[in-house]
Amino acid sequence: MPRVELTKSLLESTSEKVNFYDTVEKGLIVRITDNGTKSFCFRYKVNGKKRRFTFGRFPSMSLAEARTKVQTFRNNLLNGIDPQHKKEERLNDLTFQELSEEFIKKHFTSLRESTKDKYRRIIKNDIYPHLKDLKINQISRLQILKIIDHKAFEDSSPSHANSIRARLHTLFNFALKRGLVEKNTVKQVPKYKHGMNRRERFYYESEIKEIWKFLDELREPTEQIFKLLFLTGQRKRETKLMEWQHVDLEEKLWVLPSEITKNKTTHHVPLSD
Repeated sequence: MPRVELTKSLLESTSEKVNFYDTVEKGLIVRITDNGTKSFCFRYKVNGKKRRFTFGRFPSMSLAEARTKVQTFRNNLLNGIDPQHKKEERLNDLTFQELSEEFIKKHFTSLRESTKDKYRRIIKNDIYPHLKDLKINQISRLQILKIIDHKAFEDSSPSHANSIRARLHTLFNFALKRGLVEKNTVKQVPKYKHGMNRRERFYYESEIKEIWKFLDELREPTEQIFKLLFLTGQRKRETKLMEWQHVDLEEKLWVLPSEITKNKTTHHVPLSD
């Protein structure tokens, strides 16, 4: 195990499997796995027996934060408090609702409003009825399977079942990176491959006629907005932000600037007569 003065640049530049022992903060170890995962650990002794306690991951936790935690762990040991026991108490106390609230507080700032809304709907309507008050370390793979199996088979909605699974996977990853769970329980839960993908759905000619007839009855500007959405297949938010300066009538082209598109790149949409 190499003994080095750990630095942010060293951790960022190292990807091979190795364990580093910090020479600055006694007991601090960084373990790097084959897949590049970098975990902070605290090595210490209790009653003459060596113990190792994993408490966070880089870069979700900074090196400075890790050193501060190790200082706290050492001070606690002097008072007879084993950090491993504190971790076990924390794991036993945290409910799924508390995890969700922490996730929303810290993770939502990087998400779009539409993505936030989808998370909230799925958590409230599909997950809370089953897991809200359960301790997160007591939630089993079988419980998660029951939730998404019911959505996939009883409600005939495999696509939505996959959305529920994806949100649960993200929530448990969030907890794992912060040392709140030992593993991501959702990782071994399979996705659903059967069922029609909504992105592959198309309208038949008879359906198009019925939709157009319905749109004709709407008031302006609702009618034109929905017809534009229907004809171009563009996202609602991007269409609502359309301006005349984005339209080239001679070239028959609608240019969506990067600042309003989801993937932050300029998008060109051909227009017909």
